[in-house]
Amino acid sequence: MPEFLKVINMKGFDVHRTPRWQMVPFLGLRYIALRGGTGMTVSSSKPWIVAVKEVTQADLPAGEWGHERTPLLPTDRVFCLLGVWKGDALIQATGSGGPVNLEVDVKLRKTIRVTFTFIEDSAGHKTIRVPADAAGWLKKVNYIFTNQANIEVLSRFSRWKTVGKDLGSVITTLENAPGEEVDIYPLGDTGADFNVFLVWEVEITDNAGNDTGFTDGTNILLDDKGAKDIAESLAHELGHAMSLSDQYTIQRELMYGYDDKRGIHLAKAHVNDVNRL
Repeated sequence: MPEFLKVINMKGFDVHRTPRWQMVPFLGLRYIALRGGTGMTVSSSKPWIVAVKEVTQADLPAGEWGHERTPLLPTDRVFCLLGVWKGDALIQATGSGGPVNLEVDVKLRKTIRVTFTFIEDSAGHKTIRVPADAAGWLKKVNYIFTNQANIEVLSRFSRWKTVGKDLGSVITTLENAPGEEVDIYPLGDTGADFNVFLVWEVEITDNAGNDTGFTDGTNILLDDKGAKDIAESLAHELGHAMSLSDQYTIQRELMYGYDDKRGIHLAKAHVNDVNRL
């Protein structure tokens, strides 16, 4: 049975969809392969949305860390997709063994502005993280969101702020009611789309667990206990801030609910939820 395959890792391909799906940036390129499609005709249902052109495997860009090329068979056909304008379309392979479809969404670039606030209280409790850390986190956050959803996350400010009271060794809150975070939120940046507060330790007292942070509207709290990767945790919480919910089915995805097992892939539905441009 002919099938479309991804060619380069972390470029917005969803293999778990039927039909499979590819994100293409506006005026950007993506490459796909057609396996078992010798002699088939490949076309775009909306060439004014996405244009398709067959290329050779020698034309493919070299793989690089994080964007490794996937192994191809000598008989695999390779196609270049160009995002002409925003919208959805089908790449269709017709002929013997077909038809085979690949869904495509072309996305405009969406920009999100985040301010990082590193918290200290009047008693000297403070996060061990420092403002210079934020730039490194954003590199991975954008590796996840820009390549898969054409979203760029920018830092407005990264700075220290002091809460004028003793919050104690653990900042406590409730699952569905405000807690000590209400003393932190006023230190945020009203000009940011989202505020990320770095604290020493947070606990949701009525939902005990390995709390390392949470999202509350446009505010995100992350503590020093961290997870396996704070940049991945930040990306996950930004997903929540952009309306995505946890799921417990596909571990390779960013919104998998357990932070010690989750991956960094974004599903088609999640991309279309966070970037409607």
